[in-house]
Amino acid sequence: MNILEIEKKACTGCMACSNVCPVHCIMSRYDPEGFAYPVIDEVKCIDCSKCVKTCPYDNKTELFATRTAYAVQAKDWDNLKNSASGGIAFELCRQAILDGGVAYGAIYDESLRVHHARAETIQQLQAQQGSKYVQSDFSSIYSQVKEDCIKGRGVVVVGTPCQIAGLRNFLNHDYTNLLLVDLICHGVPSQKLFDKYLGWKSKQLRVDRINDYRFRDKAKGWGTTFKVIADNKIQYGGAMEEPYYADFEFARSYRESCYQCQYACPERTGDITVGDYWNFFKFHPKSLVDTTKGVSCVLVNTQRGEDALNGTSSRLQIILSTVEKVNACNSSLTGPAHKPDIREQFYRHIDAEGFDWSQKRIKKTRAYYKSWIVRHVPKSVKKALKKMKGRMKK
Repeated sequence: MNILEIEKKACTGCMACSNVCPVHCIMSRYDPEGFAYPVIDEVKCIDCSKCVKTCPYDNKTELFATRTAYAVQAKDWDNLKNSASGGIAFELCRQAILDGGVAYGAIYDESLRVHHARAETIQQLQAQQGSKYVQSDFSSIYSQVKEDCIKGRGVVVVGTPCQIAGLRNFLNHDYTNLLLVDLICHGVPSQKLFDKYLGWKSKQLRVDRINDYRFRDKAKGWGTTFKVIADNKIQYGGAMEEPYYADFEFARSYRESCYQCQYACPERTGDITVGDYWNFFKFHPKSLVDTTKGVSCVLVNTQRGEDALNGTSSRLQIILSTVEKVNACNSSLTGPAHKPDIREQFYRHIDAEGFDWSQKRIKKTRAYYKSWIVRHVPKSVKKALKKMKGRMKK
């Protein structure tokens, strides 16, 4: 029995199977949409079944019920401005590095391809900051993480729940010096799709290439404002006005396994779970936290997670919350994303017609116009309209 007997739609692309194979006969192959799946060299395969025994789909990783929930914001503005929300993941990783350890997280390479990498300096760690709404290539860090754990170094790994599950199964050992941090994840588009989008965006901006893409820039406050950086141009925009980003928000471009994700639930794979604390003031109306800088929700799932949070508490504002409140503002904690009908044809349309096809669809949505108005209409006009609306109700 080998990994090919696992249903393709269930494969998350964590590639733990490839890394555990003793004869290195499992490789990644990309499907037409650009998602990686395992392929076996049947000649080399020795039928040991280690790949199947490691696969987190067939061998579910232990999930942890949340002990405590918090709202968290880092005190360091340099951290906050480069983090997607409240900067908690960076602080956990920074503490590990300050203590002589290492941290693993998603970074861009020079071509804006997303992969997990190891950081042992604060400067290297800064590349891991910010959301990257692309499936990260996680396959190269398994052995590095194991080696660091065996050496006794403090290790923090930040990844999606399925990546953390794959790593747990690969290690098959509870290293006390390892802290696993899982992200509240909606789903992941492919790198191939992002590459196509960057090519389309380059033509839109009339530049040779895009140098950097920040999905969650805070120049205009905490939210979903993107920032594109080219050689001589910088552009800001709202998520719902841009085809790749809006398609992500509408769940049109995710990997097939994301729509049946077994980790989109209250029980978690990590010692700590982190995400955005959307609608923070709705649940904590008396708080003095400046939400324009971003607020993280933090679910502490193990004693190790609690100890790690306590170890960074001097650099954090921490507000006790509840699991129910955090779940209410993060749908991915209660179930996977709904698969829209257009998903079956989405990648084929992009291949055939490019992102112009997607942009035309986006411009027909209410969300597009709402986003445009929010960004372009002056605050004074918005206040006047709000007052007028109030008078009409009376």
